[in-house]
Amino acid sequence: MRSIYRATLALAGFALAACGGEQPAPQPPPPPPPAPPVVASAASTEAAPAPKPTQAELIQKTMQSFGDAMNAGDAAKVATLFATDGEWNAYGLDEMHGREAIQKGAQQWADMSKDAKGAPKRVFMKGNVVASEVVFAGTMTGDFMGMKATKKPFGLGDLLVISFNDDGLIASIHDYFDGPGFMAQLQGKKDAPALMAPPTGAPEMHVAKGTPEEDKLADWLKGTIDTFNKDDAKALSALMAPEGDVTFYLMGGKNIKTGKDLDKFHADLFKAVPNAKWAVTSAWGIDGYVVDERLFTGTMKGRLGPVPPTNKDFTSHIGEIIQPSADGKYEHAWVYGNPMEMAPPPPPKAAPAAADTAKPKAAAAKPATGAATKPAAGAAAKPTK
Repeated sequence: MRSIYRATLALAGFALAACGGEQPAPQPPPPPPPAPPVVASAASTEAAPAPKPTQAELIQKTMQSFGDAMNAGDAAKVATLFATDGEWNAYGLDEMHGREAIQKGAQQWADMSKDAKGAPKRVFMKGNVVASEVVFAGTMTGDFMGMKATKKPFGLGDLLVISFNDDGLIASIHDYFDGPGFMAQLQGKKDAPALMAPPTGAPEMHVAKGTPEEDKLADWLKGTIDTFNKDDAKALSALMAPEGDVTFYLMGGKNIKTGKDLDKFHADLFKAVPNAKWAVTSAWGIDGYVVDERLFTGTMKGRLGPVPPTNKDFTSHIGEIIQPSADGKYEHAWVYGNPMEMAPPPPPKAAPAAADTAKPKAAAAKPATGAATKPAAGAAAKPTK
């Protein structure tokens, strides 16, 4: 633009010099005109917008904030990390829908223990899904689920399967957690699971590569479900690698190796739940592992580990991490869930009503000799021993 402007001025000067009439004495050339001010465009003055964070970066930020808020007991902050319609399903304990309910649930947890801390030991990531094996520990310093504070320590493993929306907010958490083991620790029972401590180092990370082999792993896992539904303990044991093992975090972290002990467990399983059925609801192949969620349904006819018989139908949610062998067997399995779904505990007893001291109650009339006493309508008769 500046060179065109200067060329135009030069052409105009030449035109004026060519006009007729007496030519004046030559004069020194005038100084060049000042250059026009440079007006910066809006595009050049405004800083280029920062690139939008990727979903993986948003998820990582949310995960860090979630862990920090939980460890700080900041229930309000925890709730803001969920989508407005987010949900947190702690299977067998509570299902929280929406930020208000989630904040209330997180606050109850914070009130239960002032020193509770947790940290992940393994993390599996694929797309917008993160499966995190967490160990949490602390002391019961406040009341919880109708139980008075016992000042007893607790420490257990937990599997969180977390889905995120496009903004990196939590859409849902599926929380697989040993309820009976946790309650046994709070009560200080002798047969309570051994206390676990949160890891202090960085977690073991597994990120999906998006390969066809990972998709095949998920399909392999789904294909094994037919064997689970055969009601055949030997066929179930045949799915295991010779040196395989299963760690049942839904039974306090009990580890059972392939062989007679696992064979017995499978036999006890079908004896306790003769109509047992499984269905895979989600499965992801991730870096040589399979993370899956499944439903376990049936009727609790006998005892299975810590679960007593109830003769009632149940639906239990199971979360698993499976490491298959090269020949397609279960080499290592880590199983999470809450046995409370199979045999829900009775609700806590209501506190006795306060005595009414405002008015003295009239003494009950003494029944006539030989007259039978009859409970008032609606009153429960006392059972005979």
